Amino acid sequence: MSLLLTRLKKTFIQALREDPTRILHLGKYFPPFSGGMENFLADLARAQVRRGDEVFVLAHEHRPFRRGGHTLWHGVRLKRVPILGELLYVPLAPGMPLAFRQALREFAPDVLHLHLPNPAAFFTLLLAPRLPVVVHWHADVVPSRLDRRLALAYRFYRPFERALLRRADLIVATSPPYLETSKPLAPFRHKTRVVPLGLDPARLHRPPRSEIEALRRDGPFVLSVGRLTYYKGFPHLLEAMTFLPGTRLFLIGRGKLEKFLHKKIKELKLEDRAKLLPAVEDRRLHLFLAACEVFCLPSVERTEAFGLVLLEALAFGRPLVTTAVEGSGMSWINRHGETGLVVPPADSRALAQALKRLLSDQDLRLRMAEGAKRRFNEEFHIERVARRLHTLYEMVSR
Repeated sequence: MSLLLTRLKKTFIQALREDPTRILHLGKYFPPFSGGMENFLADLARAQVRRGDEVFVLAHEHRPFRRGGHTLWHGVRLKRVPILGELLYVPLAPGMPLAFRQALREFAPDVLHLHLPNPAAFFTLLLAPRLPVVVHWHADVVPSRLDRRLALAYRFYRPFERALLRRADLIVATSPPYLETSKPLAPFRHKTRVVPLGLDPARLHRPPRSEIEALRRDGPFVLSVGRLTYYKGFPHLLEAMTFLPGTRLFLIGRGKLEKFLHKKIKELKLEDRAKLLPAVEDRRLHLFLAACEVFCLPSVERTEAFGLVLLEALAFGRPLVTTAVEGSGMSWINRHGETGLVVPPADSRALAQALKRLLSDQDLRLRMAEGAKRRFNEEFHIERVARRLHTLYEMVSR
Protein backbone atom coordinates (compact mmCIF):
# COMPACT_ATOMS: atom_id res chain seq x y z
CA MET A 1 0.00 0.00 0.00
CA SER A 2 2.79 2.42 0.92
CA LEU A 3 4.57 1.65 -2.38
CA LEU A 4 1.39 2.46 -4.31
CA LEU A 5 1.00 5.76 -2.46
CA THR A 6 4.61 6.65 -3.19
CA ARG A 7 4.13 5.98 -6.92
CA LEU A 8 0.93 8.03 -6.98
CA LYS A 9 2.72 10.90 -5.26
CA LYS A 10 5.55 10.79 -7.81
CA THR A 11 3.06 10.71 -10.68
CA PHE A 12 1.24 13.72 -9.25
CA ILE A 13 4.47 15.71 -8.85
CA GLN A 14 5.56 14.82 -12.38
CA ALA A 15 2.19 15.96 -13.71
CA LEU A 16 2.63 19.30 -12.02
CA ARG A 17 6.07 19.72 -13.51
CA GLU A 18 4.92 18.73 -16.99
CA ASP A 19 2.30 21.49 -17.01
CA PRO A 20 3.63 24.22 -14.71
CA THR A 21 2.00 27.57 -14.18
CA ARG A 22 4.15 30.43 -15.46
CA ILE A 23 3.87 33.19 -12.85
CA LEU A 24 5.21 36.71 -13.32
CA HIS A 25 5.44 38.56 -10.01
CA LEU A 26 5.83 42.33 -10.03
CA GLY A 27 7.17 43.55 -6.70
CA LYS A 28 8.55 46.81 -5.41
CA TYR A 29 11.88 45.48 -4.13
CA PHE A 30 13.38 42.08 -3.37
CA PRO A 31 15.83 40.75 -0.76
CA PRO A 32 18.43 41.57 0.42
CA PHE A 33 16.21 44.63 0.80
CA SER A 34 14.58 44.00 4.18
CA GLY A 35 10.83 44.45 4.25
CA GLY A 36 7.75 42.37 4.99
CA MET A 37 6.41 42.46 1.44
CA GLU A 38 9.82 41.61 0.02
CA ASN A 39 10.48 38.70 2.39
CA PHE A 40 7.05 37.27 1.67
CA LEU A 41 7.54 37.52 -2.09
CA ALA A 42 10.89 35.73 -1.83
CA ASP A 43 9.44 32.91 0.30
CA LEU A 44 6.42 32.57 -2.00
CA ALA A 45 8.44 32.52 -5.22
CA ARG A 46 10.74 29.83 -3.87
CA ALA A 47 7.78 27.74 -2.64
CA GLN A 48 6.15 28.00 -6.06
CA VAL A 49 9.31 26.76 -7.74
CA ARG A 50 9.30 23.78 -5.36
CA ARG A 51 5.73 23.10 -6.45
CA GLY A 52 6.96 22.82 -10.04
CA ASP A 53 5.87 26.23 -11.32
CA GLU A 54 8.02 28.55 -13.43
CA VAL A 55 8.48 31.86 -11.65
CA PHE A 56 9.79 35.24 -12.80
CA VAL A 57 10.13 38.14 -10.35
CA LEU A 58 10.46 41.67 -11.69
CA ALA A 59 11.43 44.22 -9.06
CA HIS A 60 13.40 47.41 -8.59
CA GLU A 61 17.05 47.45 -7.59
CA HIS A 62 16.84 49.09 -4.17
CA ARG A 63 20.23 50.82 -4.41
CA PRO A 64 20.26 53.89 -6.69
CA PHE A 65 22.50 53.87 -9.78
CA ARG A 66 23.29 50.16 -9.58
CA ARG A 67 23.14 48.16 -12.77
CA GLY A 68 20.51 45.64 -11.73
CA GLY A 69 20.21 42.74 -14.19
CA HIS A 70 19.11 39.11 -14.47
CA THR A 71 19.98 36.41 -11.94
CA LEU A 72 18.72 32.94 -11.08
CA TRP A 73 17.82 32.77 -7.39
CA HIS A 74 16.79 29.38 -5.97
CA GLY A 75 15.27 28.52 -9.33
CA VAL A 76 13.48 31.88 -9.60
CA ARG A 77 14.24 34.09 -12.59
CA LEU A 78 14.90 37.51 -11.06
CA LYS A 79 15.21 40.80 -12.90
CA ARG A 80 16.17 43.93 -10.96
CA VAL A 81 15.49 47.24 -12.72
CA PRO A 82 17.89 50.13 -11.90
CA ILE A 83 16.54 53.19 -10.14
CA LEU A 84 17.68 56.82 -9.92
CA GLY A 85 16.37 57.13 -6.37
CA GLU A 86 13.00 57.51 -4.65
CA LEU A 87 10.37 60.23 -4.60
CA LEU A 88 7.79 59.92 -1.80
CA TYR A 89 8.82 56.26 -1.36
CA VAL A 90 8.27 55.58 -5.08
CA PRO A 91 11.25 54.11 -6.99
CA LEU A 92 12.24 56.24 -9.99
CA ALA A 93 12.90 53.60 -12.65
CA PRO A 94 12.70 54.89 -16.26
CA GLY A 95 13.55 51.40 -17.53
CA MET A 96 10.64 49.61 -15.84
CA PRO A 97 8.15 49.80 -18.77
CA LEU A 98 10.67 48.28 -21.17
CA ALA A 99 11.70 45.61 -18.64
CA PHE A 100 8.05 44.74 -18.06
CA ARG A 101 7.34 44.50 -21.79
CA GLN A 102 10.39 42.26 -22.29
CA ALA A 103 9.33 39.99 -19.42
CA LEU A 104 5.88 39.61 -20.95
CA ARG A 105 7.30 38.77 -24.36
CA GLU A 106 10.16 36.48 -23.34
CA PHE A 107 8.60 34.71 -20.33
CA ALA A 108 5.02 34.54 -21.69
CA PRO A 109 3.37 34.21 -18.25
CA ASP A 110 0.07 32.47 -17.62
CA VAL A 111 -0.77 34.89 -14.82
CA LEU A 112 0.43 38.25 -13.54
CA HIS A 113 0.74 38.54 -9.76
CA LEU A 114 1.03 42.20 -8.76
CA HIS A 115 2.08 43.18 -5.26
CA LEU A 116 0.68 46.55 -4.14
CA PRO A 117 1.27 49.29 -3.18
CA ASN A 118 3.62 49.74 -6.13
CA PRO A 119 3.01 52.31 -8.90
CA ALA A 120 4.97 50.15 -11.36
CA ALA A 121 1.97 47.81 -11.40
CA PHE A 122 0.01 50.45 -13.30
CA PHE A 123 1.92 49.54 -16.47
CA THR A 124 -0.29 46.46 -16.52
CA LEU A 125 -3.17 48.66 -17.68
CA LEU A 126 -1.35 49.41 -20.94
CA LEU A 127 1.00 46.51 -21.55
CA ALA A 128 -0.90 43.39 -20.49
CA PRO A 129 -4.56 43.85 -21.47
CA ARG A 130 -5.42 40.18 -22.00
CA LEU A 131 -3.51 38.32 -19.27
CA PRO A 132 -5.18 37.12 -16.04
CA VAL A 133 -4.20 39.52 -13.24
CA VAL A 134 -4.09 38.82 -9.51
CA VAL A 135 -3.56 41.88 -7.30
CA HIS A 136 -2.05 41.14 -3.90
CA TRP A 137 -3.24 43.94 -1.63
CA HIS A 138 -0.59 44.16 1.09
CA ALA A 139 -1.83 47.50 2.43
CA ASP A 140 -3.84 50.59 1.65
CA VAL A 141 -1.86 53.68 0.80
CA VAL A 142 -2.18 55.52 4.10
CA PRO A 143 -0.93 59.13 3.97
CA SER A 144 1.55 59.73 6.76
CA ARG A 145 0.61 62.29 9.38
CA LEU A 146 4.30 63.22 9.38
CA ASP A 147 4.51 63.90 5.65
CA ARG A 148 1.50 65.75 4.23
CA ARG A 149 2.89 65.47 0.70
CA LEU A 150 1.65 61.88 0.59
CA ALA A 151 -1.96 62.98 0.93
CA LEU A 152 -1.56 65.21 -2.13
CA ALA A 153 0.29 62.51 -4.07
CA TYR A 154 -2.45 59.97 -3.33
CA ARG A 155 -4.97 62.13 -5.21
CA PHE A 156 -3.00 61.42 -8.38
CA TYR A 157 -2.29 57.79 -7.44
CA ARG A 158 -5.87 56.86 -6.58
CA PRO A 159 -7.44 56.92 -10.10
CA PHE A 160 -4.78 54.51 -11.38
CA GLU A 161 -5.18 52.34 -8.29
CA ARG A 162 -8.94 52.16 -8.85
CA ALA A 163 -8.50 51.39 -12.55
CA LEU A 164 -6.14 48.54 -11.72
CA LEU A 165 -8.56 47.11 -9.14
CA ARG A 166 -11.30 47.18 -11.80
CA ARG A 167 -8.94 45.48 -14.24
CA ALA A 168 -7.90 42.74 -11.79
CA ASP A 169 -9.47 39.34 -12.23
CA LEU A 170 -8.96 38.63 -8.53
CA ILE A 171 -7.74 40.57 -5.50
CA VAL A 172 -6.00 38.99 -2.51
CA ALA A 173 -6.36 40.61 0.92
CA THR A 174 -4.10 39.47 3.74
CA SER A 175 -6.63 39.24 6.59
CA PRO A 176 -10.41 39.47 7.15
CA PRO A 177 -10.16 42.59 9.39
CA TYR A 178 -8.11 44.46 6.82
CA LEU A 179 -10.51 43.61 4.01
CA GLU A 180 -13.51 44.67 6.10
CA THR A 181 -12.04 48.12 6.79
CA SER A 182 -10.28 48.88 3.49
CA LYS A 183 -12.05 51.72 1.68
CA PRO A 184 -10.26 51.16 -1.66
CA LEU A 185 -11.29 47.48 -1.66
CA ALA A 186 -14.92 48.09 -0.61
CA PRO A 187 -16.31 48.25 -4.19
CA PHE A 188 -14.41 45.08 -5.16
CA ARG A 189 -15.19 42.68 -2.32
CA HIS A 190 -17.08 40.42 -4.71
CA LYS A 191 -13.79 39.47 -6.35
CA THR A 192 -11.54 39.60 -3.27
CA ARG A 193 -10.32 36.54 -1.39
CA VAL A 194 -8.37 36.39 1.88
CA VAL A 195 -5.05 34.56 1.82
CA PRO A 196 -2.71 35.51 4.67
CA LEU A 197 0.93 36.24 4.21
CA GLY A 198 3.17 33.28 4.94
CA LEU A 199 6.66 32.38 5.99
CA ASP A 200 9.11 29.65 5.05
CA PRO A 201 10.36 28.22 8.36
CA ALA A 202 13.25 26.54 6.52
CA ARG A 203 15.01 29.89 6.24
CA LEU A 204 14.87 30.50 9.99
CA HIS A 205 18.17 29.83 11.71
CA ARG A 206 17.75 27.58 14.75
CA PRO A 207 20.50 28.64 17.17
CA PRO A 208 22.22 26.12 19.45
CA ARG A 209 21.08 25.85 23.04
CA SER A 210 24.34 27.32 24.30
CA GLU A 211 23.74 30.62 22.46
CA ILE A 212 20.17 30.83 23.74
CA GLU A 213 21.24 30.22 27.33
CA ALA A 214 24.01 32.82 27.02
CA LEU A 215 21.49 35.46 25.94
CA ARG A 216 19.17 34.50 28.81
CA ARG A 217 21.96 34.58 31.38
CA ASP A 218 20.90 37.95 32.82
CA GLY A 219 17.25 36.95 33.10
CA PRO A 220 14.15 36.70 30.94
CA PHE A 221 13.46 39.38 28.37
CA VAL A 222 10.75 40.76 26.11
CA LEU A 223 11.55 41.29 22.44
CA SER A 224 10.13 43.79 19.98
CA VAL A 225 11.24 44.33 16.39
CA GLY A 226 10.28 46.91 13.79
CA ARG A 227 10.97 50.13 12.00
CA LEU A 228 11.34 52.94 14.53
CA THR A 229 8.40 55.01 13.37
CA TYR A 230 5.36 56.63 14.97
CA TYR A 231 2.75 53.93 14.30
CA LYS A 232 4.73 51.14 15.97
CA GLY A 233 3.90 52.41 19.47
CA PHE A 234 7.34 51.78 20.96
CA PRO A 235 7.15 54.70 23.45
CA HIS A 236 4.18 52.95 25.08
CA LEU A 237 6.18 49.75 25.39
CA LEU A 238 9.01 51.64 27.09
CA GLU A 239 6.51 53.17 29.51
CA ALA A 240 5.13 49.70 30.21
CA MET A 241 8.61 48.59 31.24
CA THR A 242 8.51 51.00 34.19
CA PHE A 243 5.79 48.76 35.69
CA LEU A 244 7.91 45.61 35.22
CA PRO A 245 10.94 45.85 37.51
CA GLY A 246 13.53 43.19 36.82
CA THR A 247 12.34 42.56 33.26
CA ARG A 248 14.57 43.31 30.30
CA LEU A 249 13.55 44.59 26.86
CA PHE A 250 15.41 44.33 23.57
CA LEU A 251 14.04 46.59 20.85
CA ILE A 252 15.57 45.94 17.42
CA GLY A 253 15.21 48.34 14.52
CA ARG A 254 16.18 51.57 12.81
CA GLY A 255 14.17 54.63 11.87
CA LYS A 256 13.39 58.28 12.42
CA LEU A 257 12.52 57.82 16.09
CA GLU A 258 15.87 56.32 17.07
CA LYS A 259 17.17 59.42 18.88
CA PHE A 260 13.80 60.03 20.52
CA LEU A 261 13.63 56.47 21.86
CA HIS A 262 17.19 56.64 23.21
CA LYS A 263 16.17 59.83 25.02
CA LYS A 264 12.99 58.17 26.29
CA ILE A 265 15.00 55.28 27.74
CA LYS A 266 17.14 57.75 29.70
CA GLU A 267 14.15 59.78 30.89
CA LEU A 268 12.46 56.63 32.21
CA LYS A 269 15.74 55.44 33.81
CA LEU A 270 15.64 52.18 31.88
CA GLU A 271 19.26 52.19 30.65
CA ASP A 272 20.05 48.96 32.53
CA ARG A 273 16.97 47.06 31.32
CA ALA A 274 15.92 48.42 27.91
CA LYS A 275 18.34 48.07 25.01
CA LEU A 276 17.76 49.66 21.64
CA LEU A 277 19.68 47.71 19.02
CA PRO A 278 20.14 48.51 15.33
CA ALA A 279 18.71 46.20 12.70
CA VAL A 280 20.65 42.93 12.86
CA GLU A 281 21.29 40.17 10.36
CA ASP A 282 18.76 37.34 10.22
CA ARG A 283 20.95 34.88 12.12
CA ARG A 284 21.22 37.27 15.08
CA LEU A 285 17.53 38.21 14.94
CA HIS A 286 16.52 34.55 15.04
CA LEU A 287 18.67 34.06 18.14
CA PHE A 288 16.71 36.81 19.92
CA LEU A 289 13.42 35.26 18.77
CA ALA A 290 14.45 31.84 20.06
CA ALA A 291 15.61 33.22 23.41
CA CYS A 292 12.89 35.73 24.36
CA GLU A 293 10.06 34.81 26.71
CA VAL A 294 7.47 37.00 24.99
CA PHE A 295 7.31 38.89 21.71
CA CYS A 296 5.48 42.23 21.75
CA LEU A 297 4.26 44.37 18.85
CA PRO A 298 2.60 47.48 20.38
CA SER A 299 1.49 49.24 17.16
CA VAL A 300 -1.11 51.99 17.49
CA GLU A 301 -2.40 52.56 13.94
CA ARG A 302 -3.79 50.53 11.03
CA THR A 303 -0.65 51.39 9.07
CA GLU A 304 0.46 48.13 10.71
CA ALA A 305 -1.51 46.20 8.13
CA PHE A 306 -0.32 42.71 9.04
CA GLY A 307 2.91 42.46 11.05
CA LEU A 308 4.89 39.79 9.24
CA VAL A 309 7.40 39.62 12.10
CA LEU A 310 4.61 38.06 14.17
CA LEU A 311 4.80 35.00 11.94
CA GLU A 312 8.48 34.60 12.76
CA ALA A 313 7.64 34.77 16.46
CA LEU A 314 4.87 32.18 16.00
CA ALA A 315 7.24 29.87 14.11
CA PHE A 316 9.61 30.01 17.09
CA GLY A 317 6.74 29.29 19.47
CA ARG A 318 6.87 32.66 21.19
CA PRO A 319 3.72 33.90 23.00
CA LEU A 320 2.58 37.26 21.61
CA VAL A 321 1.36 40.50 23.10
CA THR A 322 -0.23 42.72 20.47
CA THR A 323 -2.70 45.59 20.30
CA ALA A 324 -6.31 45.65 19.11
CA VAL A 325 -5.90 48.16 16.29
CA GLU A 326 -9.15 48.25 14.33
CA GLY A 327 -8.69 46.88 10.82
CA SER A 328 -5.17 45.58 11.36
CA GLY A 329 -4.39 41.90 10.86
CA MET A 330 -2.49 41.72 14.16
CA SER A 331 -5.42 40.61 16.32
CA TRP A 332 -6.41 38.04 13.70
CA ILE A 333 -2.90 36.57 13.70
CA ASN A 334 -2.65 36.64 17.49
CA ARG A 335 -5.70 34.86 18.93
CA HIS A 336 -6.31 36.20 22.40
CA GLY A 337 -5.92 33.45 24.97
CA GLU A 338 -4.59 30.95 22.42
CA THR A 339 -1.37 32.35 20.96
CA GLY A 340 -0.96 35.33 23.27
CA LEU A 341 -2.76 38.34 24.68
CA VAL A 342 -4.36 41.33 22.95
CA VAL A 343 -4.65 44.72 24.68
CA PRO A 344 -5.97 48.17 23.73
CA PRO A 345 -3.57 50.30 21.66
CA ALA A 346 -1.56 53.14 23.22
CA ASP A 347 -2.16 51.79 26.75
CA SER A 348 1.13 51.26 28.57
CA ARG A 349 -0.52 49.87 31.74
CA ALA A 350 -2.45 47.27 29.73
CA LEU A 351 0.76 46.27 27.95
CA ALA A 352 2.51 45.91 31.30
CA GLN A 353 -0.29 43.79 32.76
CA ALA A 354 -0.32 41.43 29.77
CA LEU A 355 3.46 41.06 29.79
CA LYS A 356 3.50 40.49 33.55
CA ARG A 357 0.80 37.83 33.25
CA LEU A 358 2.77 35.87 30.69
CA LEU A 359 6.15 36.33 32.36
CA SER A 360 4.86 35.20 35.76
CA ASP A 361 2.80 32.18 34.62
CA GLN A 362 4.99 29.50 33.06
CA ASP A 363 2.10 27.10 32.40
CA LEU A 364 0.17 29.81 30.54
CA ARG A 365 3.28 30.75 28.60
CA LEU A 366 3.95 27.15 27.57
CA ARG A 367 0.34 26.61 26.56
CA MET A 368 0.38 29.69 24.37
CA ALA A 369 3.74 28.68 22.93
CA GLU A 370 2.14 25.46 21.71
CA GLY A 371 -0.80 27.43 20.37
CA ALA A 372 1.60 29.70 18.50
CA LYS A 373 3.33 26.80 16.76
CA ARG A 374 0.01 25.17 15.90
CA ARG A 375 -1.45 28.37 14.45
CA PHE A 376 1.64 28.95 12.34
CA ASN A 377 1.54 25.45 10.84
CA GLU A 378 -2.20 25.56 10.20
CA GLU A 379 -2.43 29.02 8.65
CA PHE A 380 0.89 30.70 7.83
CA HIS A 381 3.32 28.06 6.54
CA ILE A 382 4.40 29.24 3.10
CA GLU A 383 3.59 25.89 1.48
CA ARG A 384 -0.02 26.20 2.61
CA VAL A 385 -0.18 29.79 1.35
CA ALA A 386 1.30 28.77 -2.02
CA ARG A 387 -1.34 26.05 -2.42
CA ARG A 388 -4.15 28.50 -1.74
CA LEU A 389 -2.76 30.98 -4.26
CA HIS A 390 -2.38 28.23 -6.86
CA THR A 391 -6.11 27.54 -6.51
CA LEU A 392 -6.80 31.22 -7.22
CA TYR A 393 -4.55 31.12 -10.29
CA GLU A 394 -6.64 28.25 -11.60
CA MET A 395 -9.81 30.27 -11.05
CA VAL A 396 -8.63 33.26 -13.11
CA SER A 397 -7.01 31.13 -15.84
CA ARG A 398 -10.10 29.14 -16.76
